[in-house]
Amino acid sequence: MDTILLFKKDLDSYPTDSLHTLQRYLGLPSTSRKDLVWVIAIHQAKNNLKGTMPTAAERERLLEWAGENNVEDKIQAALDGEKLLNLEGKGLTELPPEIGQLEHLTSLDLSDNQLANLPAEIGQLTGLTDLWLNDNQLTDLPAWIGQLEHLEYLIITDNQLTKLPPELGQLAKLYSLEVSGNRLTKLPAELGQLRRLGELLVGSNQLTELPPELGELRSLVSFNLNDNQLTELPIELGKLGGPMFVMSVDNNPLAEGAPHTIQELKKLLRERPTKSAYKRMPRGINSS
Repeated sequence: MDTILLFKKDLDSYPTDSLHTLQRYLGLPSTSRKDLVWVIAIHQAKNNLKGTMPTAAERERLLEWAGENNVEDKIQAALDGEKLLNLEGKGLTELPPEIGQLEHLTSLDLSDNQLANLPAEIGQLTGLTDLWLNDNQLTDLPAWIGQLEHLEYLIITDNQLTKLPPELGQLAKLYSLEVSGNRLTKLPAELGQLRRLGELLVGSNQLTELPPELGELRSLVSFNLNDNQLTELPIELGKLGGPMFVMSVDNNPLAEGAPHTIQELKKLLRERPTKSAYKRMPRGINSS
């Protein structure tokens, strides 16, 4: 009963329109405002949904921030149940932690702003399928990114990232990872765990090497490596390549004689002796 009363106390301060939006979003019957507050409070407590909507205090702080940044309509719509929050090109320099309370969001567009960091509370938005962070000033992608288990599209092009967290490997549903136009010098081996990944765009960075684990990305159809500092490609990339697969490596200082195409890598991979072949070789044949 105490939990129900806590929910009711917060709901009492909600505008009537917001309550009716919640009622529709939760699939609850329509009734008077007084009864609706109790119906929603009981529903939230029964389903242990504490945290799925902001408290009155959190709403107030979020709306205050929205007013300061001229995005009141966007935030109000999100508070009323809208699942897509587009804050593209709003000149934002920071985000409030309360944004992490909008747990019903499925798409969050923060592109073309001036964000240098992100609040850890975004890691609570586990329903996100799309996250757009391109054209900001991010220097770090936090480990909490691995908590966004439903993420399918992660766009972080044109920032100032120097590395990617290994926790990206936890995003089992990820289809597109776009990190072109950063300052990356290497990629985490854990990216090889992304078995659904179809697009990996890492052009215009400072990559000097690639992890051989990328050869496990069998669903990959687009792999852009243009404009990096690669002198060779791992032979394991020869495992890639379906009928629609495209890999581009333009403007890299690949060593003379090194494989430049997926076909050349496949040929080398076929010719490389297997471990069992090594075992069958006479002693000393591969010891020089």
